[in-house]
Amino acid sequence: MSEGHDVSASRLPESRTLGRWRVDWALFAILALAGVLRLHNLTATDIWVDEANSILTAKQPASVILDMLSRDSSPPLYYFLLKSWIATVGDSPAAVRLPSTIFSLMLVAAVFMIGRCEIGRRAGLWAALLVAISPTQVFYSQQARMYTLLPLLALTAWWFLVRYLRGGRAQDFWVSILATAAALYTHNFAVYVPLVHAVLVIGSGQLLRRFGMWVVAVVFLVLALAPWVPTLLTQLANGDHYAWYVERWEREGYLGAAVDSLRSWSPAGSMVMYARAKPIEWYGVPAVVATGFAIWGAVLLVRRRAKGAAPEAWWVIAACVVPVLASLGLSLILTPHYVPGRVDQMMLPCFALLVGAGLAAVKPLAMQRVLVLGCLVVALVGRGAFYSDYRRGGVAGAGADLAAAVIAELHAGDVVLCTSLTRAPLEYYLQRAGADVPILSYPRATARHLGSQNHQKLLADEPGLLNEARVVIDRARSQAGPGGRLILLRTTIEVNQFLERGSLERRFGVKQEARIGLYKLDGTKEYVWLTLNRLGGRAAADALQRVDGEHR
Repeated sequence: MSEGHDVSASRLPESRTLGRWRVDWALFAILALAGVLRLHNLTATDIWVDEANSILTAKQPASVILDMLSRDSSPPLYYFLLKSWIATVGDSPAAVRLPSTIFSLMLVAAVFMIGRCEIGRRAGLWAALLVAISPTQVFYSQQARMYTLLPLLALTAWWFLVRYLRGGRAQDFWVSILATAAALYTHNFAVYVPLVHAVLVIGSGQLLRRFGMWVVAVVFLVLALAPWVPTLLTQLANGDHYAWYVERWEREGYLGAAVDSLRSWSPAGSMVMYARAKPIEWYGVPAVVATGFAIWGAVLLVRRRAKGAAPEAWWVIAACVVPVLASLGLSLILTPHYVPGRVDQMMLPCFALLVGAGLAAVKPLAMQRVLVLGCLVVALVGRGAFYSDYRRGGVAGAGADLAAAVIAELHAGDVVLCTSLTRAPLEYYLQRAGADVPILSYPRATARHLGSQNHQKLLADEPGLLNEARVVIDRARSQAGPGGRLILLRTTIEVNQFLERGSLERRFGVKQEARIGLYKLDGTKEYVWLTLNRLGGRAAADALQRVDGEHR
């Protein structure tokens, strides 16, 4: 990447000039470390519900992908990329996670190059190292999700817009616009990417001077996004998708969400609410220190602007702060959607650049190195928490372990019934094993929902849940072969009360034969009972339902 302008006069001071060869070797070392961290234990954790949904969605035809995403909060670009990747490489856990690893390594390299151009070589190195060792970023680099692609595209869009504002080159303009369109097709949180563009354009004083180009940009993005708008409107009308997050938002509010983002950006990287990681006791200290250096780096950038640098020299600050403030503000008015430790990965590179700017100004150089070494140690400790033994206490994961137990019990004519969000991981592993068995879901409308269940909404209609149970059990009977049994995956939440042992036998004549085991579902952290059940005859079930109706 060429710099496109002379920045030597505006770089922040460094205690010693680094030779170009030393920078190259240092960057190589950082990328090597990033690669080791991302490839180490790449398959140590099971494919969990969000990943399984990504994979199962990506395997569908394009029209079906769009229909499935109407119940999600994500656009289709990542799923189409994953679809092509699976067709070439396969769908093993390592294969489906590798694209995220590649995007994350590209992000580390991009942060270095941008930091070197914008701030200074050493600041670029420190910023790249912070992204390389970030436990949260490493976590997402090992997930079949879009949270390493999103920051890469957003950073590219912002950086090339700044290049265009400085040099006026058409190539930079179109790279920025294309990266913006790609980001908007990657995750809906990218709606804040063009908002940062607007702030930078207005702040640069070039709104009217290049007004025609901004009109072209808006028209291009509108036309590019037009095919996606109908599905997007369906997503926005879905009030259930973030229902799982509302309770946490009401408890912590915008201030708590902002603090959680600082934790997720820090070298401790402890704020991924659906990971297995437990926050280390002193996780707040690295967050405070990193935030302090980020603020100092921002002050230095503002000072640089005051000394005559281009007006858009503060773009790193805007790109870090504007999406946070805008999203938190809208979350207070609309459905809360600022999920710390996830969507805030879009701003992580800019936060790292600010921290890098602050670290690079520390004197003497030996102190810089001590601080960076401390960041590395803290990151390795924080990352270790993500590999905690989730099987302790005798509870296995509701992924590969549960699927293996189902396969071991399968007989001809059996039917599997999944509750809540247990279906996607099971279906993924059953497909991998070549197991052919009918799979039903309860509740039908939400069990394969790509986001979550709205438990409060479902529990408000208990007669509807009871009727749903009757329909699902009837379908199981119709699809089961002679002597076929019901293999039930029942999460222990109240929504599934009508599928508990007593209710199944009393209302539907379904008798439990055996409990196979208790499992824990990654992500939602719900407990799942795996049981074998005799379906019984339809006539006996009808008689039980009549008696149940008379008693009620």
